[in-house]
Amino acid sequence: MLYDYQKQQALEEARRRDKEKKARETLKKYNAGKNKGQAKNVTQDVKNNAEAIKKAMTPLGFLSLLFQISIFSDWMYGLAIFAAVLKDIIDFTGLGSLPGIGTVITFCISIFIGFMMLLGSFTNGAGRRHQKIIKSWLILLGGTTIEMLFGLNFLPVETLTVLSVYVLYLAGKKQAREENKRTSAQESYA
Repeated sequence: MLYDYQKQQALEEARRRDKEKKARETLKKYNAGKNKGQAKNVTQDVKNNAEAIKKAMTPLGFLSLLFQISIFSDWMYGLAIFAAVLKDIIDFTGLGSLPGIGTVITFCISIFIGFMMLLGSFTNGAGRRHQKIIKSWLILLGGTTIEMLFGLNFLPVETLTVLSVYVLYLAGKKQAREENKRTSAQESYA
């Protein structure tokens, strides 16, 4: 028995050392050579996103997000919101609560919403497109999972999910415009 415990301790110690070694290698990679400073950039991006979301939650910040809406370039999100509202109405009437039919409806509408968000993300050429697509799909996957739980599908979770993805899209659009203004102002001074 004592021997097994020692083996387990040695294994856990080896795993901890491997983790530390990988962390050191990652820091070395991103703090030297052509990738120098990227580790700092990632943490700075996280801070900027948190600050942007915090500003967007104020009434003035939300109002400034409303000015980012463009009917001609955001029509895909309009269709996604319409589909989410339609799905939540179907759930509320009881048709979407039937086990087989509700599951099929939820999957089909979630796939449609996902494709509309994918199309919408291609029109937004600013920033890290792949990370934004993955983030929006993960949010949609979470909302769809909640919709699958019996009893919670009466709540308008799908609509709130799509609206939250759209708000994140608008915040990214606003941040990209501010970044473009900042870089153009710096170039004009140079």
